[in-house]
Amino acid sequence: MDFDEMESAVVTLTDALRDALAAADDDALQAAAGAFAEQYEEAETADVVSFLKELAALAEGAVAHGHRLYCQIVW
Repeated sequence: MDFDEMESAVVTLTDALRDALAAADDDALQAAAGAFAEQYEEAETADVVSFLKELAALAEGAVAHGHRLYCQIVW
């Protein structure tokens, strides 16, 4: 599919979610990833952990600079 033909939306993550991600330690991220993977069989826990760690790092930066987090959803 041509990217120009895709539709998308941009949404903001809540400040509470941003703050929780920024404050989460590795154990909390691992637990969240495990719970997610249990609900979605196609999800690999290791992949979800990796994603959450990257998202948490973005959240830490956003908190430090007083910024918000946004997510673009493409379908």
